[in-house]
Amino acid sequence: MGQVAQLPPAEGYPAGPHPAATPSARAAATTLLDGLPGARPGVTFARDQEIVADGTPAHACWEILSGCVRLVSLTDDGRRQVTDFLYPGDIIGLEALDTFDYSAEAVTRATLRRVPRGAIESRAATDAAFAGALRRMLAERMRAARARLVLLGRMSAAQRIAHFLLEMQARIGTPGSPTFDLPMNRSDIADYLGLTIETVCRGLTDMRRRHLIAVSRTHITLRDAAALPAALEQLH
Repeated sequence: MGQVAQLPPAEGYPAGPHPAATPSARAAATTLLDGLPGARPGVTFARDQEIVADGTPAHACWEILSGCVRLVSLTDDGRRQVTDFLYPGDIIGLEALDTFDYSAEAVTRATLRRVPRGAIESRAATDAAFAGALRRMLAERMRAARARLVLLGRMSAAQRIAHFLLEMQARIGTPGSPTFDLPMNRSDIADYLGLTIETVCRGLTDMRRRHLIAVSRTHITLRDAAALPAALEQLH
């Protein structure tokens, strides 16, 4: 887990670490589903391969063992919205009811383990610690979703991009290193932030010109991670 970035307060959301960067549920999830009845060995999916289709019955959850996965929903007019990026330890489908209301796709080559929902629910009914870990994971996801609503509704395009970089550095960066790898392409980032690809590219170029970041292919370096949150308020 990378350094937890401190974000400036936004209307309706308190200052502090980005909720997706909190490590407690994420660390527990790496072995959370080990040993459950019916759990299958890891299944590997190719880049851009669909893992779960929108509208399919939610009979099982998928625990990510390696790689990156995106959750995708379609608007009424057919536009794509990436609603989350998930990483090893995250679980797809915990919040699903009878069917999935989104699709899950591999951003990179990814390995996931399929676990029947019944096995998870049975363990949760008899194991308080296990149930608590599930609640923490769901609470973390809900907090992250609320933060994204603030991001999409109150921040400028440049602020959204800077906020996204801080979020990714906290979630997937190496402790002590300002450089991290973004596994998703610019189109994914645009659909996650509600922007166009051109706007994302211009925003990254502008931050590079301001010497806030360095970009080399998929590698991002935060030149001054401590200064970037303050710079958010000056970006338009």
